[in-house]
Amino acid sequence: MLEFRYKGKTTTLIKAVLSNYPALSYSHLRALLRKKDVLIDGVRVKEDLPLSDGATVRLYTTIHTGDNYQYKVDTVYEDENIFVFNKPKGLEVEGEISLITYAKRLCPTSIAVHRLDVNTDGLIIVAKSRKLADILKFEIKNRRIEKRYVCAVYGHTGEHKRLESYLKKDSTNGVVKVYDERVEGSVKIITEYTTIKNLSDYSILDVNLITGRTHQIRAHLAYVGHPILGDGKYGTRAINAKFPFKKQALTAYKLIFHTDGELGYLNGRSFEIDSQLFHL
Repeated sequence: MLEFRYKGKTTTLIKAVLSNYPALSYSHLRALLRKKDVLIDGVRVKEDLPLSDGATVRLYTTIHTGDNYQYKVDTVYEDENIFVFNKPKGLEVEGEISLITYAKRLCPTSIAVHRLDVNTDGLIIVAKSRKLADILKFEIKNRRIEKRYVCAVYGHTGEHKRLESYLKKDSTNGVVKVYDERVEGSVKIITEYTTIKNLSDYSILDVNLITGRTHQIRAHLAYVGHPILGDGKYGTRAINAKFPFKKQALTAYKLIFHTDGELGYLNGRSFEIDSQLFHL
């Protein structure tokens, strides 16, 4: 059990709890609220209510070091212009409790210049100013920053493939759809992959994201019959049940800079993290 007495100006319950217990994740706190395992002055609550000075908050949980409770954000690289962070699974890039929340503690003007899905871990670039954010977004759009991923997918794959299709957002259902031919509202997507190894009934791929669209890797690989294991949105329950991955087995493991101008000093630099997927 955790308990504290709040002191200060009226705020929200969630902000107060996460301020007192920074190792407690936002998602876990929301789960506690849904189960009514949070009390304000002895009364169980299930919503993010206002919290006044002097209120006593009790939570029926403990803080562990597992993925459900703690976000550990490693700084892989930093200079006067950028951060390169290793984002853990379960952490949003932006939001009330997010990677940018963390980055702004280090540099108040931090701006995310690209995205990773909440359950995709790995390398992400954060600019320290609006000017650098605009430059980095331009470089990414023009494919001068190479983004590489490793993933585990269902089935056996060919040695190397370049997939070209069209993607359209379905905002109503929060998904994207992939098509062979251009349809109204769609954009072209290109995903390259090289098979690292074929295992019993799944494969490990090194993916080069040529175009960076919402859910591109997940949707594109699922479309060609190789959904990422653990992916609850583009995979299937029947397939996922056969494997031990609780979250999508996808990691942004490498960034390679091919930049000039103000970012010319990074040209040729690469940043890389290890992933357990390489060791399966």
